[in-house]
Amino acid sequence: MTTDSNSDSLAAALSPDSPPIIRAIRRLESLYMESESLSPVANSFRAWAARRPPGRGAGADAFIRHTCLSLLCRLAAYRFLEPRSSEQDLWEVISGDYFTGAGLGNFLSEDFFSWPYFRLSMGIGDDAAAMDLARGLLAALQSFDFGEPPPRLLSGLYQDYQGPTDGQDSAKAVAELNDFPMLSCIAPYCGDGNALADAVRAAVDGRLAWGQDSLDALLDISGQFLGMTTDPLAAVVAGAGFVFALGETVKEPHPPIIVPVYLADASRIPEERREADGQLSYAIEAAGGIVMPEQVAADPLYLDWLLGRLPNYQRGAALRLRAQPEETAVQEVLNAWYNYLTSPKARTPIPEPLTPAAADVMVEAARTLVLAYIRGSGPAPLHLARNAPAPLFAARREFDLTM
Repeated sequence: MTTDSNSDSLAAALSPDSPPIIRAIRRLESLYMESESLSPVANSFRAWAARRPPGRGAGADAFIRHTCLSLLCRLAAYRFLEPRSSEQDLWEVISGDYFTGAGLGNFLSEDFFSWPYFRLSMGIGDDAAAMDLARGLLAALQSFDFGEPPPRLLSGLYQDYQGPTDGQDSAKAVAELNDFPMLSCIAPYCGDGNALADAVRAAVDGRLAWGQDSLDALLDISGQFLGMTTDPLAAVVAGAGFVFALGETVKEPHPPIIVPVYLADASRIPEERREADGQLSYAIEAAGGIVMPEQVAADPLYLDWLLGRLPNYQRGAALRLRAQPEETAVQEVLNAWYNYLTSPKARTPIPEPLTPAAADVMVEAARTLVLAYIRGSGPAPLHLARNAPAPLFAARREFDLTM
């Protein structure tokens, strides 16, 4: 199945009232009841609830359903990228490390919906039940053909789990891109990304029809589009739809690219501030007010590459706490972080290091995020920090089309 019938049958087989999803949700309900009062889980729930669209439910039942669909999106993206997908990569898929290794930045990293996999780190049990749940859903996806999924593959499921949506009309953008596939396009309120995915597919097809090499087309399209949404579940679905729309181009070996779909409010551009040394930086209020240097906040490549590696330092600080006081543990990982920030990074998307002044500002942002992590915040603060600056670099560009 390679047409929209695949989307319809997938929605029917994995709707909220289908047997595999009923089993999965019951497992999630049990896990949530065991851990809802613990800080990482409670913090993820609060961060999700604060961003629910007006008029939508913001209770635990909806949070659990959205967690289930988020996991399905990860597994569907894995099936698309790896037709012979197996259970051996499951942990990397869930954590997002698999997608980073596949050269997809800002795509399906740990977020508000990663809470079922905190059990081991929180000391309340192992992750066996959550991994069994993931294995069951992966098995349920095996009968579907993900070789060439339509961009709107997950649309039916999103509406089942979230409720009816207004959606966007992609006809005008698609018509423009059919004639001029190099036009840049912003979708500041992309919702679940259906219209954005249609536009991306049109650009891919048009570039290839014009004779552009598939690798060049992939690299160009990553910087050609930008989508933002304030709905956490929509951001997951839209990101997966963007990757599906890239088609075969994204399955070939390629340098790291950004999947330019962000959980961000397009109307909230970070506030500019001038440091004592004259350096420009930005306060990211939507991410708890942390301050980032202009070199990072205004550049999606720096933002993704640097913050995408911060979890290693967060985990390093947590390990050091077994033998060191908190202040010492944090400072030692921040010293290593500073050295990384100011070192050249050959053969990466950001070969130029941060200036010492920018690195100083970035170290203080990292201090806030590391302390939040070791004190039990879960991934929510870092997830917001990786997404909330998007309106800044959107405002600094001119786009040919707005959806």
